[in-house]
Amino acid sequence: MDEMRLLGVICKDGKARKMLKHTKQFGVLGGTVFLGKGITKRKKSLNILDVADSRLEVLLILSAKNTAQTAMESLNEKYHFENPTKGWAFTMPIDQILGSQNYSKEKHSYGGHSMYKAIYTIVDKGKAEKVINAAETQGIKEGFIINARGSSIHEKQKLFNMDITPEKEMVLLLVSSDHADRITTAIRSELGIDEPGQGIIFMQSIDHAHGID
Repeated sequence: MDEMRLLGVICKDGKARKMLKHTKQFGVLGGTVFLGKGITKRKKSLNILDVADSRLEVLLILSAKNTAQTAMESLNEKYHFENPTKGWAFTMPIDQILGSQNYSKEKHSYGGHSMYKAIYTIVDKGKAEKVINAAETQGIKEGFIINARGSSIHEKQKLFNMDITPEKEMVLLLVSSDHADRITTAIRSELGIDEPGQGIIFMQSIDHAHGID
């Protein structure tokens, strides 16, 4: 079985479905679109997709390694992610896939060198700004807040055994691997993550990216 990758795209509201449609010519079977907003602490330039607090879409696509890479390069040619106002695109290695009939459940190990890390922090609604502020103390100027919701007010979804309800927010930071540990340490300390119910942090390696400083 081919190695698998998670292709992620962060873009302006309304663009994700067009990008997903574009990738299908390369064999992509489908993807998931999440709504969120961009936060920037830059004083001189609000260059995170044009404006701070803007509505964003996060597109996640699971596919074979070569398909994900080809699709990302084509998206970059079409949407010009080298311009930071156009969005970010990146691929991440997948260790194991469960719950999908389209792929086998065998494990894969990723042995390549990763220049970037994706840091995910899930906290109670209203605490996302504290995550961004903690990251700012380590030199990080931009982040993405994604609203995490259950399928209804009476139902819950779980991520790593943590309830995801309408009262949760997920902060996504894309950072240099060299800085990832000290950033997570700052967030962990600021939010008191080790205390029960205060949130969860996890990281993924990014093997290729466009648009990240």
